[in-house]
Amino acid sequence: MTIFLMVLKKLIKEQLSPLSASLDSKSKTYGHNKILSKEQKDLIDELSDKVVQYLSSGTDEENVKEITQLITDYRSSVQIKRESHGEPKDKGETIGCLNDLVFHISGFHDKLKAFKESGPYDFNLIDKEFKNNPEHIVYYHAVYYFGEEIFCPKSGIDVKLRAEKEKKLGDRLQSLFELIKPSHNLEEQKKRTLQVLGDLAEDNKRTLKKDKSSYTLPYFSFYGVALTLPTDWFSPSEGRLGEQLNLAIRKINEITLEKFEASPENSVSKQKELN
Repeated sequence: MTIFLMVLKKLIKEQLSPLSASLDSKSKTYGHNKILSKEQKDLIDELSDKVVQYLSSGTDEENVKEITQLITDYRSSVQIKRESHGEPKDKGETIGCLNDLVFHISGFHDKLKAFKESGPYDFNLIDKEFKNNPEHIVYYHAVYYFGEEIFCPKSGIDVKLRAEKEKKLGDRLQSLFELIKPSHNLEEQKKRTLQVLGDLAEDNKRTLKKDKSSYTLPYFSFYGVALTLPTDWFSPSEGRLGEQLNLAIRKINEITLEKFEASPENSVSKQKELN
């Protein structure tokens, strides 16, 4: 499964689960149309299951079209149920959530395309099959960061600061792409990936102009063997991106040889992407 599709399914699930819980509550609460709430909940649960079970039939662009169509079909079913109860077909939290999903799915894909085009980047975040290795774990959490920004936008964001952090992210992902070779074993991939994340943490630290006395990174030597790492390299003030990269660091440190999956790319294909 591609990284994009993995993240997309997770983000959709995270929107549908609270909606289902809300409809379940309304189906048991006076003051609401209990039957309609139950019927809508059943449809949302069906949709959620189908999204989870969805298997890619092609590119991520095709996945976007198919999942969007699936949501659109269920939105039509919800509208029919609402009209049968004398309710406006285009009103209510269920319709609002489904409308948002349709909008956000395309926006998410477009954001990743725009990010790729924003710099001379050779790595791909779209149509990238996920393998359980350090490089791909970082890609996964970078993609999740972008998706969360689309699906759960926050108000009061410093747009200029976010753009600068995303530029630094792109540059470091390019470094990661160039540093990791298929011939590297797990420990070497861990070291090189953590080096890149350490550099990115320093980038963010400078960008945010943090007080060095309140935030320090551990000493990291690219050639070192024994590493003493803190729980978090990125502080809470660094927001969603920092949160996702902290998760990536933990996963990278926890990878065992038994669970390690080498990237299917070979050195020749990577060299072609670099040329």
